[in-house]
Amino acid sequence: MGTRVYDTVTVAGMKAMTVTHRVVDKVTGGRLGRRLAGAPVLWLTVSGRKSGCEQRVPLATARDGSDPQAPYLVAGSRGGTEKTPVWALNLRGHAERGDTAWVQVGDEHIEVDVTELSGTERDRGYALMVTAYRGFSGYEKQTDRVIPVFSLRPRPR
Repeated sequence: MGTRVYDTVTVAGMKAMTVTHRVVDKVTGGRLGRRLAGAPVLWLTVSGRKSGCEQRVPLATARDGSDPQAPYLVAGSRGGTEKTPVWALNLRGHAERGDTAWVQVGDEHIEVDVTELSGTERDRGYALMVTAYRGFSGYEKQTDRVIPVFSLRPRPR
């Protein structure tokens, strides 16, 4: 459903926003950039499935509950473009292998267990993402692919 022009423009805009977010995070020591368009932001650190190199990317998130151990949710929307973002493919690999990943929320660094949601769990998780950032509602309309949703559950300390 997405068009090549939409995908190109969206990806370019997202790359620029990510670079800007990284600069703001570095310059302010993480004090700014904890929200994006009203949605809370976490920083995901995940190893590349091919390179093994760590990637760190800012993502909109929602919590699945109010308990301190409630999982963080992230969606591999890539703005509704036709391709799944690389970080989501890497995260899928972690989920399949049972590997952990890391998130930074505010000043806290948290090791998380990764689960890719499916079926009604995925739909409920995506609805929570839409509640956190309404832009997600339009992303599903832009693409024919099912946007992956991941649950990042803090590991017990």
